Amino acid sequence: MNSADFKPHSQEQRTFVARSLVAGALVFVVLALIFARYYYLQVVEHDRYAALSEDNRIQYQPVAPTRGLLFDRNGQLLADNQPTFRLT
Repeated sequence: MNSADFKPHSQEQRTFVARSLVAGALVFVVLALIFARYYYLQVVEHDRYAALSEDNRIQYQPVAPTRGLLFDRNGQLLADNQPTFRLT
């Protein structure tokens, strides 16, 4: 084999360095976009998302009673439906 059959090493090295720089720049740009979005959500929009979270934390739901009024055999009321304010 002749030495003319081989690719020039310096040209391959320049191509590799150029592609590495482009790939590194692309990674840097993507990471910069991710960190910019992170900063925007955590710092700039903090008050908005904190308020949404606080509103989402507590929900009032009425709970219907599962039983009716209880009477004894003489028609006396034994158990009544009274509202209770206990968290379950």
